[in-house]
Amino acid sequence: MNPVRPRQAGSSFAAIALMLKQVGGVDTVASYTGRRESTVYRWTDPDQSDGIPFNIVCQISEHFGITTAAEHLAIRSGGWFLPNPAIEHDDELASAAAQAAAEYADLIHRYAKALDPKSEAGRQVSPREAGEMVTGIDELYRALAVLRALALAISERGNR
Repeated sequence: MNPVRPRQAGSSFAAIALMLKQVGGVDTVASYTGRRESTVYRWTDPDQSDGIPFNIVCQISEHFGITTAAEHLAIRSGGWFLPNPAIEHDDELASAAAQAAAEYADLIHRYAKALDPKSEAGRQVSPREAGEMVTGIDELYRALAVLRALALAISERGNR
């Protein structure tokens, strides 16, 4: 089970909903933390809770090996989270480059579509469209961070 109601793009509640989805859903996190599914679901709902305790976010992140919370905090702090993925094959760089290009193309497509005179707000970006763009920008950040880390690791390996 995953949170189904849309969350405000860029909000901590949207980040937690994404984190839960990445690890397998509310039931997975409930089982891991020993909490009820209803409690875990409420952590993603701004109308029902103040959010999830930070120490639980840290435990989930470490246990499942995800960086969603770190990415969210970095962006909210005006920075950028740069993961250090393990490099097993140089072809991972090509895959990361392709992913970054796809995320960029999707973002530009969303922006151009929002500026279409026939769009929701007609030649300007609506709040809903802007929210979708925030999500797209976050996805592009992630893809570029992985691409940078892979390229840096290969570069450093070649300088030894």
